[in-house]
Amino acid sequence: MPCTFTTAREIYVPRTHYHDAEQNLDGAISKGLDYDDFYTCFAPRKGLDYDDFYTCFAPRPAAIGAVTYDFFPIEGTRLAYERLRHVYSLFDAEDRIALFEVDSGHMYHPVLRRNAIEWFNRWLQPEAEFREPSSFSPEPAESLRNTSTGQVSTSIPEAKGVFEQNLEAVQKAKATRHAPSPEELAELLGIPSVDCPLNARIIETYEEGDLRLEKGFIVPEVGIVMPVLRIAPEQPSGGLVYCCDGGVESINQQDEMLFRKLAAKGLAVYLVEPRGSGETRSRLLGATRQVTDSWLAEYLRMLGTSTAALRAYDLTRAFEYVRRRQSGVGIRLVASGLVCWSAVLLWTVACIVSAWTAYGPASLLSLARGRPGYLRPIPSPASSAWRISLS
Repeated sequence: MPCTFTTAREIYVPRTHYHDAEQNLDGAISKGLDYDDFYTCFAPRKGLDYDDFYTCFAPRPAAIGAVTYDFFPIEGTRLAYERLRHVYSLFDAEDRIALFEVDSGHMYHPVLRRNAIEWFNRWLQPEAEFREPSSFSPEPAESLRNTSTGQVSTSIPEAKGVFEQNLEAVQKAKATRHAPSPEELAELLGIPSVDCPLNARIIETYEEGDLRLEKGFIVPEVGIVMPVLRIAPEQPSGGLVYCCDGGVESINQQDEMLFRKLAAKGLAVYLVEPRGSGETRSRLLGATRQVTDSWLAEYLRMLGTSTAALRAYDLTRAFEYVRRRQSGVGIRLVASGLVCWSAVLLWTVACIVSAWTAYGPASLLSLARGRPGYLRPIPSPASSAWRISLS
């Protein structure tokens, strides 16, 4: 009888309801994983939801404990239960599934405790009666230990912890590891395949001296819009694609002047905003931006991908667009901020650039070096700026 968490993702995801981080299982949405399948052993629809956790349990007795005013949407709980009732009916076992709902906030309410005991008694010892808890004295901590000290590492010196076991496994696997191909990396990262026309739009143009400015967007994936600002002379001799975490609005006056100077020298400068940055950044929806952005990342984990991977895909489409506009000229990519990871993935997966240089904190570079076949070793220049430039 799981209590106070069963709901339905189709209810809480669009509304940014609170939920617990441990429920964001990798690939859960893309594989259709949800909670009531613990009970039903049956997924009647494509994709899994909370009810899917219970499917392996049917037709054995199971119940859902819920509170009406939980931050887990109660309407999702009721929806999961209705699905379970249908599935249990296929086993002719509708009496083995139940929903207990109490008017309370998020807590294991005393009424739920009584419901749980009575439910277990019904199926395990029908002759038993519910007994109110009486006074009791907790056992001393020593009696609860599984080892003499309470810690495996201090009681059994030769014992190995999870970290040591994982480290040994990594060392043993080194001999069989190989540099993944771009296709393998794309599959691992959940990067979409190119199957959508760019359908570029130019929605505003104006002249500033010898330069032409264009505001518009492309469609890298169905339902996704990627803003693009182009600053270029009449006959560009090359191209520069720039992206940063904050998008065009975050570019300071010094950078703006630099881009205009580059354009004046013959470059077509494209300021692009991969999904989740700039104009497409997630907005406040009843929560702080930090929480909202965190939820976005978690939802993508459940889709089997990541913000970095999807932004890398957006950048490949941006390059496709720029090449269409700047046929036959060289193109350089410059990224600043966390979107640098997407620039690295772009180079790794798409192989559309011939060389790159990185400047950033040791953490970024050491993590990159620690992935065999992922990035080639590079020197670590002393710089406080976090930038990656690809050319």
